[in-house]
Amino acid sequence: SIGSSVGTLLVAEPARLAYVSARVCVCVRALAMMLGDLDEEIACQVWPAARVMSHWLDGAPALGAPVLRRATLLEVGAGTGYLAMRLTGRGSTSGVAKVYALDCNDQALQEMHCDLSALGSRGSRVRPVRWDWTESRLPRGVDFEEVDLI
Repeated sequence: SIGSSVGTLLVAEPARLAYVSARVCVCVRALAMMLGDLDEEIACQVWPAARVMSHWLDGAPALGAPVLRRATLLEVGAGTGYLAMRLTGRGSTSGVAKVYALDCNDQALQEMHCDLSALGSRGSRVRPVRWDWTESRLPRGVDFEEVDLI
């Protein structure tokens, strides 16, 4: 089972997947923007890393991914919300209960809200949250006590 505490964040090269044991994995494309390696349009497209992460997490445990049944996730740098929507969507086998989808790009968050509205109740398990990770305070609207995986 996934622990009840917030996982460990691993910093790796931009646009690569970072794996930290079978419990914690993070797509670090958001960190590349923070480091100035990518332009502002990064948040308004679906990156290959999000597709790979979705496939890997949906294939658990056969692919070595953590079991996410009833888990609450925190996605940093969610952009379009693709990963969050895939993991909570109708065709997903992951069983994710909820995803807090964090991003600092207002255009990406607006598009994510539109996509979630179009999904109706199927999009209700994704919570878009604006958070500028260059600020020192934690994002508002995230219940860190319920987050199982970052």
